[in-house]
Amino acid sequence: MARVSTILRGLILDIDGVGIGVGDLVLYATLVSLTMLQYVMHNFTFAQGALASSASLIGILIGLFITFKYILPIKKYAPALPIPILLGSIPLIYLATITI
Repeated sequence: MARVSTILRGLILDIDGVGIGVGDLVLYATLVSLTMLQYVMHNFTFAQGALASSASLIGILIGLFITFKYILPIKKYAPALPIPILLGSIPLIYLATITI
C-alpha cells in the first residue's frame, strides 16, 4: 500500500500541506487556451482574445481562492475543479450568448 501512495504522490502538487492534482492544473491551462482560440476563431482581435483569456485565468484564480479559503477548512478535502472551472468559463459562456 505504501508503494501505491508513493507512485501517486507524483501526480499531486503539494504546497504547504495543500495538494492539488496535476490533472486539475492541466485542465485550467486548457480552459484558458480554449478561451483564446474560440475568441480568435470567432473573428475577435488578438487583444480581445487575450483579454478574454485573462478574464478566464482570473476566474480560475478566484475559484481556487474560494475553494481553498472557504470550502477546504470546512470539509478538509475538496475537489479543485467545480468552482474554478465555472468561474473560468464565464468568458466562453459570454461568447456563446453573443454569437447565437
